[in-house]
Amino acid sequence: MAGCGYLIIALCSLVPGEYRPHIDGLSGKEEHALAYLVLGMLTVIAARRTVNLYRLCLIMVAYAGILEFLQLFAPGRHAAVGDFMASSFGAMMGITLTALALRRVPRIEAILAPLPSPDLPRRSSKPDHHIRPQD
Repeated sequence: MAGCGYLIIALCSLVPGEYRPHIDGLSGKEEHALAYLVLGMLTVIAARRTVNLYRLCLIMVAYAGILEFLQLFAPGRHAAVGDFMASSFGAMMGITLTALALRRVPRIEAILAPLPSPDLPRRSSKPDHHIRPQD
């Protein structure tokens, strides 16, 4: 799910300006912050046990910076420091709020935990070589 979010944000960031979707009632900065807030939340949920949150913040800020830089090469688009800051702020808020919620409310973690796999018989690590003695 989070992977799709990264792809959607990249596509929306790099399409020509006239094709970029807009949310009525929100400024461009608010759209940036909201998109990255949701992306940060989804990323923490998807990788909550495998990634360091500080590293995740750095990765998402770098991602926002790279996409903002690439807008210099997209027709009808321009890079803006304010957009980069709004995206970075949204990402860090999404990461922080979701991490806090997962730590403070144990039920959320229980809901998001994967279902236990059924107990299947385990294979032995020993080879299954049954050599019969020759008669």
